[in-house]
Amino acid sequence: MNEGVGAVAPLEVSAGTRLNERYTVLAAISRGAMGSVVRARDERDQTEVAIKQLLDSSQLARFEIEARLLSQLDHPNVVKVTDHFTDEHGCFLVMDLVAGRDLKQVLEDEGSPGLDWEGALDLSSELCAALNYVHHQGIVHRDVKLENAIRGPQGVVLVDFGVAREMADERAGTVAIGTPRFMAPEVFAGGAASERSDVFSLAVTVWALLTGAPPAYGSAPSLRDQCPDAPAGLARALAAGLEFSPERRLPSVTAFAEAIGRPLGPERGVEFVASVSGPHRRLLEAIVRTAAGVFDAAAASIALSEGDGELVYQAAWGDGAREIVGVRLERGQGIGGSVAESGEALVVAECRSDPRFAARVAAGTGYVPNTMVVVPLIQDGHTVGVLSILDRRDGNAYTPADVTRAALFADLALQVLEQ
Repeated sequence: MNEGVGAVAPLEVSAGTRLNERYTVLAAISRGAMGSVVRARDERDQTEVAIKQLLDSSQLARFEIEARLLSQLDHPNVVKVTDHFTDEHGCFLVMDLVAGRDLKQVLEDEGSPGLDWEGALDLSSELCAALNYVHHQGIVHRDVKLENAIRGPQGVVLVDFGVAREMADERAGTVAIGTPRFMAPEVFAGGAASERSDVFSLAVTVWALLTGAPPAYGSAPSLRDQCPDAPAGLARALAAGLEFSPERRLPSVTAFAEAIGRPLGPERGVEFVASVSGPHRRLLEAIVRTAAGVFDAAAASIALSEGDGELVYQAAWGDGAREIVGVRLERGQGIGGSVAESGEALVVAECRSDPRFAARVAAGTGYVPNTMVVVPLIQDGHTVGVLSILDRRDGNAYTPADVTRAALFADLALQVLEQ
C-alpha cells in the first residue's frame, strides 16, 4: 500500500507554472531538504495559498491519510490545510497563506538579542495553545521551530507540519532530517516523534525567543546566566522541557504552559470526535478516541444494534467522524453488518476490493478507507454492536495480529459502557 514513485526532483518553480489544473505558481517561498514551498493563486476563487511539495512520494497511502487528518484541523492558531494532491512532481499540501513574519524574523527585527521575557512568553502562550490543540487531535507536529510560527494580525499561527519526516525512507535507518538544534535527542537519534519530542522543540523555541538563539545541543545551560531578570520558575520550566530523556521531560504542552506561567485557557478549535446525544455520549467519545490512539488509526467508530438488526453509528473519531455519526446500516450490510451478523471479527487489508464493503455508504461520508479492523461488541452471547478501526497512519495494512488486540479493547469498552 506504500508503493509510489519514490524520491523526485524539486519542482522547477517559475511564475505561471500550473499545478493540479487549479493553482498558478506566483513565487518561491522556501526550499529545504524534504521539499519546497511556493506561493500560488487558486484559480477557483483567486485567493493566494501556500503549497508545499514533498519530495518523497514513495508512501502515497501514508501521505493521503496524514493530509486528510491535517485538513480537519480548525483552530485560530493553526494554519488551515485546504487541499492535497499528487502528480509526477511528488505530493503537495495546500495551505492558507498566512500574512506576517515568522518568529525568526521577529527575533531578528526586535531582539537584542532576545525579546523581553514578557513579550516572549506572550508569543509562546499562543504557540502552546496551537500545539496543545494539535496534540489533542492525535497529531504530532514534528517540526516546531521559530520559522514554523508566524505572527500575523490575528496572533501566532503554527504552520508547516513535518509530514515529510513521516514519509522519509525508513530503510535509511534514520529520520534525522530538519533543524537539529530544535530536534529532540530521541528523534535526532532515529526514534519516533511524540508529544514529548514536540515539547522539547517548543522549549528550544521559547529559549531562542528569550536569548536570541537555541541552546547548545546536548548541554544543560542556565537561562538565568543569559536572562538575569527571568523568573526562577521560568528557568526551571525550560530546563524541564529540555530534559535529554523524554521520560524525565515535561509530559505535555499543558504542563509546559503551566510551568512557564502561562496556563492554557478554555480549549478552542474543532474536535475530531463526534457522537449522537445520549447518556453514554462522553464515554463513547472517549472509547473511539482512545481506540484511534492505541491503534494509530486515522479513524475509529462504534455502531450499536437496534431491535430490527440495523446498526447505527453512535460515535466516531478522525476522518469522516461527523459524517458517519447517525448513519444506519441495514442488517448484514457492509463489513460492519457482516461482523454484527456473524459475531466474528474481520480484518480487511484492501477495503475497496472486498465485496462486503459498503462503498456507497463510505462515499456518502467522503471517506473511503484503505484498510480496517472490525470487531463485535458481545454482551451475554449476543452482538450488540461493532467497533471499527480504520487506516493505519503509517499507510500499512492491518493484519490478523491486530484483531486480537482490538477484540480485547472492545471487551474493555463494553465493560465500561455497562457500568
